[in-house]
Amino acid sequence: MGIEEYAKTARKRGAEKISRVAALVYRVGFSDRHIIAQAAGDDLKYASRLVKKGVLKKVSQEGHRDAFVLTEVGLTLALDRLAGLIHQTGEEIHYPYLDGRVPWSMFQHECAVQQVLISLGCHKNVDGIGWQASRELRGRVRPDAIFAIFHPDGRDEKIWIEIERTTKNPLARALQIWDRLQAVKNGECSRILWVTEGRGVELALRRALEKRVAPKAFRCDQSRIHLLPDAAESLKPLRDASIVVPMWELADAGMDLLVD
Repeated sequence: MGIEEYAKTARKRGAEKISRVAALVYRVGFSDRHIIAQAAGDDLKYASRLVKKGVLKKVSQEGHRDAFVLTEVGLTLALDRLAGLIHQTGEEIHYPYLDGRVPWSMFQHECAVQQVLISLGCHKNVDGIGWQASRELRGRVRPDAIFAIFHPDGRDEKIWIEIERTTKNPLARALQIWDRLQAVKNGECSRILWVTEGRGVELALRRALEKRVAPKAFRCDQSRIHLLPDAAESLKPLRDASIVVPMWELADAGMDLLVD
């Protein structure tokens, strides 16, 4: 390969990588330099290089890692890359962060969700239908993300991803468990991948899933959670459908944890 042809190929690879990262940031909303580096297969300075190219904008907030959002240029690149997906699904997600107002209260949680998606290889299929970030989902009960496995025999699976970073109070946990139990029973998901940060969080979740029954839980307004123990149901369907894994283990194992 001559120097000119090599340079042309290198430019093409570089442009493909930029559009892939732009598409990922579009789908997840915002990200940090660690996720962007992993998605690009590059070093931690890659996000800053895209800032210089006008594709990303850095947004800072005291007490947080820097966030990176798309510029108008980056948004155009992302929409070009995702045109097929948008046509297939019929939905274009409104991109809300051009003004730089990142929801910092959700920043660490969303980066944890993105880390899981990276561990499952979603960045390699950035314009595919095999996964959905939280902001692409609709409905009253929404997981943190969805990952699909398409089997040759047509036995497709929809896997809900739930990130557990802190322990929940008993009422919040009861509502979460009840809603996920109903999702499994109604066929909204095949399995649930619970990804935990911290041993205490993992143990609390496992204890909740090991109970024999779950009381019916619901909100009658925007704040109060009510329990109906007399309407309890067996937790076995949810327990059988659940995979509980620490974040570090998922990062090492990736898709191997989900493949039968």
